[in-house]
Amino acid sequence: MNSIFDGGFNGATRSEMYRAQVAPELFPNEKPMLVHQWPAEDREAYCGGEYAAGYAEAAA
Repeated sequence: MNSIFDGGFNGATRSEMYRAQVAPELFPNEKPMLVHQWPAEDREAYCGGEYAAGYAEAAA
């Protein structure tokens, strides 16, 4: 697979979400992938830092 638009990517889970990042005009109803739209537990697990419980206390 060389491109997000290759046929091998068709049918993949949420392929439109990734394609919308490259060509948003083709997928106007897709939300942009923004960290603040992630569930809190995903932000904590994958981002850490300010999103992790107790970060403010540890940083002080």
